[in-house]
Amino acid sequence: MEIKVFATEGGALVLLPFDTDVSDQLLEIGALQRIGEGSVPDASLSPELIAVLSTGSPAMAQPPDVEPVLRAVAMHAAV
Repeated sequence: MEIKVFATEGGALVLLPFDTDVSDQLLEIGALQRIGEGSVPDASLSPELIAVLSTGSPAMAQPPDVEPVLRAVAMHAAV
């Protein structure tokens, strides 16, 4: 699954499907900071997270999903 990854001021990871636009207003006020993007194998993500992202909605990454998401962002940045 292709995703965009943002962080909240509190450090939580917010995921969006790659083709979803994020509000410029949220970025301007600092509510979200872009971390990166990447491709995460569906098998690496929880079914609940996949279900939310499949609707085009943002989702908060929970602990089992954080590591594969950060790994995907790091691999994308290294290319």
